[in-house]
Amino acid sequence: MSNEQLIEEIKKYKQKEDERVLELQKQFEKEEAKKKKQPNKKEAQKEEGENQNVIQKRPYYTRGWILIGFPGSEEQAKEFEQTLSGYMLEEELLNNEAEDKKRRAGVLAKAPEKPPAQSKFIEGGFDFVIKLEVSGEECLRRALGRRVDPNTGNIYHLQDNPPPANDTKLQDRLIPINDPDNTEEKLQEKIGKFEENIERLEIWYDRFGNEGAQVDCLLRIEGVGKTEEIHSCVDKHIEELLNYKMKEKYDKMLEESELKKLNELSQAAENSVKQSEAKEETKENTENKVTEENKPVLEAETKVVELIVMLI
Repeated sequence: MSNEQLIEEIKKYKQKEDERVLELQKQFEKEEAKKKKQPNKKEAQKEEGENQNVIQKRPYYTRGWILIGFPGSEEQAKEFEQTLSGYMLEEELLNNEAEDKKRRAGVLAKAPEKPPAQSKFIEGGFDFVIKLEVSGEECLRRALGRRVDPNTGNIYHLQDNPPPANDTKLQDRLIPINDPDNTEEKLQEKIGKFEENIERLEIWYDRFGNEGAQVDCLLRIEGVGKTEEIHSCVDKHIEELLNYKMKEKYDKMLEESELKKLNELSQAAENSVKQSEAKEETKENTENKVTEENKPVLEAETKVVELIVMLI
């Protein structure tokens, strides 16, 4: 898959995620609209617990994407980050050609603002980059020790997952993996290229992370041990960040909902003041009209009073 095709796929996933978030927003507003009374203390605690449960469960339904083995170099990482978020190094922004490239880039996410001096992280287009710490010798051992059963397609490993000792027929028919890239020569070449690029890649990714959650983008995880434990370690880091991001999104939705309520109350108060002012104005106009109508009578009464005073 080319870089352009990869970008198109990510655009599709981002569109689906935006649609999901919009639907989530509608559901949230619908639930808020149902609340017609202030809940008592027990109801409030119950509701808070339910909200926390939703936040804990929701990450399992979060859309996203995973890239394996890409980017493989610092140049690819920089170009891909620029395409995702528009971010470029400060020194590269001084280059006119780089500036032009940035303007023409198809930005999928809002470019991160230049972080303040005290900020530790830059939030880029990736949430995590996971590096499994495994030596080149161990990679060779794992790859070259794999065997496949041509009858069933089941894959075994001569040391880590050997076939049953009592099944000699299975042992006899196992063959090496049919993959031209699985030769020792090809594997050594891949490992050498990886080791050549990994240091610069790590320096590049060490500048990224999530400031709010205080989580580094680059995770270095020990890749030697039980598979379940390695999976659990990776899953733990991902779940913690997803829980934080979903809670952040929920809090933002709640804040927007509260602001909406305040705006509605403010508008209602403003309308009430306008109605009061309109009533006062109507009352004043009525009184002025009555005064104008009674003016001749008042003038006549005044003249009578003056006449009586003169007679006296």
